Parts: sequence; C-alpha cells; structure tokens
Amino acid sequence: MDWRGNVIANHKAEIARLREEIEFERTNPHEFAEEIIADNLRMIATLEAIITRNEAD
Repeated sequence: MDWRGNVIANHKAEIARLREEIEFERTNPHEFAEEIIADNLRMIATLEAIITRNEAD
C-alpha cells in the first residue's frame, strides 16, 4: 500500500472511531455531549473531504 492508501485507511479508521464516540455521547448525554458531537461531525466532514481529494488524484 502506498502512502496515499495509508492516509485514506487511517482517515477512514478515525471516522469510524469518531462515529462510535458520537453514538456513545448520544446514548450517555452529559453537559458537553452536544459540543463533542458537533466537533466530531466537523472533523468527519474534514476527513471525508481529504479522502475525496486523495482518491481523485
């Protein structure tokens, strides 16, 4: 696997982890849960954009 493949694989793994954290925050709400969810959604959008650019090259 080349470096781009590694970057894409790592970003996809991070997206999966962030989605799991979002699910945890939704099922175990606390004072900062909504902020954590919003931050994770922004990070997922950023990582998906990076993946899209790398796959297009």
